[in-house]
Amino acid sequence: MTLPNLATTITPPGSILGIDTDAWARIGDSHMAALAVADLAVLMIQPTGMELPRAASVSMAFQTMTAMGMALPPLLVDLTRTNPSAASPRETMQNLREAGETVLDGTLLNSDARGGYAQALGKAPELVPFGEISHLFREFGHTAWRLETRKGYASDRSSPKWARFLAGEDITEDPDNSWRENVRAQTAQGKRFERVRLLDEPATQGQEFLLASGLGNVAAGEDIRHLTHTQAQDLRLPEYDFWLFDSRVVARFAFDEDDTTLGVYVTEDPAEVLAACQARDAAWHHATRTEDVVRQVRSTV
Repeated sequence: MTLPNLATTITPPGSILGIDTDAWARIGDSHMAALAVADLAVLMIQPTGMELPRAASVSMAFQTMTAMGMALPPLLVDLTRTNPSAASPRETMQNLREAGETVLDGTLLNSDARGGYAQALGKAPELVPFGEISHLFREFGHTAWRLETRKGYASDRSSPKWARFLAGEDITEDPDNSWRENVRAQTAQGKRFERVRLLDEPATQGQEFLLASGLGNVAAGEDIRHLTHTQAQDLRLPEYDFWLFDSRVVARFAFDEDDTTLGVYVTEDPAEVLAACQARDAAWHHATRTEDVVRQVRSTV
């Protein structure tokens, strides 16, 4: 059966059929056959020096079909960044648009790109309530590691300790809460709770609150360290919060504009996990312990 007949046969009325021609692995006939029956061609590429030349096979198919006088579908170029913190590829986009191409700038999570970009089209990542991962903080095997990147958190501002902090009261030695009780229980088994918090220069009010309250978490057994945002940028750390459990499971946070946690995206995708592990290793090597940061802050007051 020819591709046009097959496409007609397997596409339900009123539906869209997507064909992945695997642009990185194949050239020639597979592209031309798909383009011949397509109403729209979407080229999904990452805007990097390594990725852009790989689009040549699709470009060659267009040129060959043009030379043969064949009808061509409109081409849409989607500059798809699988790194959520990557900068917008303005220069690449401008060059493509000046060449007459229609270009979109998108971000696609690595976990949703598994098996090919085309399979990820239209697939929304699953956002789950933070409470659904509460068991991970008890069941992890050896390490729970957190990166905190924000200027403040709504959960802190709604805490009873917030008003006391603003009033100048000491909040460093509050009684244990459920979080600290679990930290003590897990660390007593030899497990590790670790986190790196990013600080502005000077620190925001929300970050100063975490410095003060964090001493109680450290006393419970957490190892909390800090980097400045400038250091984080130099290390190319992600610009989003996440937990990493046992170098195997990543829970990436989603926040609204008021710093309220909307939920987390949970994945075991190898690319996502590897990126989180690399961020952890780089951050941990350069980060400063909470006690030292607090002493530095106090010495400047």
